[in-house]
Amino acid sequence: MTEKIQMIKALYSRNRTKLGDETFTPNVGVTQGSVISPALFNIYCKDLYEEIRHLGGINEDDVMGYADDLLVLVTSLSQLRSIINIIRSWCDYISLKLNAQKSGVLEFMPRLGKNNYFLEVGTEFEGIPVVNK
Repeated sequence: MTEKIQMIKALYSRNRTKLGDETFTPNVGVTQGSVISPALFNIYCKDLYEEIRHLGGINEDDVMGYADDLLVLVTSLSQLRSIINIIRSWCDYISLKLNAQKSGVLEFMPRLGKNNYFLEVGTEFEGIPVVNK
């Protein structure tokens, strides 16, 4: 495991960003567009995924993460509230800021039958915008 960590450190130590005439070495986050960034982010978020599954009572198949995106399928508003609180607590614990305005709650309904939506598009649920796409 130490060799893998050393390899990742070596890859990132050689990373440079150029903006106009300025060049700098970023020291926060994963490199945008790097082929290993999604895997690194998922490794970093492994504890969050586990907390969502165990504390939130979510099935493993209903938690999906890729790069900096996370999808959690829930079946009730109370479960949704619980998952949002788990994510917020985890972000606070590791000093990450959850950008609520780049997040969204999307309600899915069956195609057939009466669609009784619980959330209104354009409002917020626990500070997260309710969206329709």
